Amino acid sequence: MPKIEMRLWWEGVCCSQPIILGYLPVAIMFGIGSRTAGLTSWETVWISMTIFAGPSQFALVGMLASGVSPPSALLATIGLNLSHLLNWKHFLLIAFGLTDEVFFLSVAQLPEKNPADRYAWMFGLECGSYFAWLLGTLVGALVFQMLVNLLPALVPVLSFSLPSLFLVLLLPLLKEPAGVRPAKLQLESKNPPFCSVSGGEEMETRCS
Repeated sequence: MPKIEMRLWWEGVCCSQPIILGYLPVAIMFGIGSRTAGLTSWETVWISMTIFAGPSQFALVGMLASGVSPPSALLATIGLNLSHLLNWKHFLLIAFGLTDEVFFLSVAQLPEKNPADRYAWMFGLECGSYFAWLLGTLVGALVFQMLVNLLPALVPVLSFSLPSLFLVLLLPLLKEPAGVRPAKLQLESKNPPFCSVSGGEEMETRCS
């Protein structure tokens, strides 16, 4: 694992601000939706902590709420996230934090970075995004508990939060022209933006 310079790491954290602003409301909705589905606050936060993939997390909670056994739901969720692990097998820590938003922001900014600085910057970008997602999840779980205590009549209405958010996540995909999404996935699989993180010949060979 390349050495992480704190200055570059913090620069990556600061660059994650646009992602943070987008993640917080969605993570809050996930926290509320997960609690509505019957999971505890700790289970909700644990899902965000260990999976860190919005669509996969919502799918997992939806399967659990519909009665799918936890082992089956977990296997299905792992299957949804295998592509990142396969594409970034030499950088498992980076693979874990590589969401779509992190990927496209890194595509825009990594080419401007010195190859030797890219790992620390990318790690900072992912840390900012990851902890924002955790914070939003925790806030959502606590908001649900507050609503249960203060406005119990409102709780049944929250059962619509999970399908509503599924719809919100689906609509942008439906608006994309045909072939755009497959092209994005092909770009991600064939041209990872992080191939020359250390700037060394060995790393470039392994990523090619």
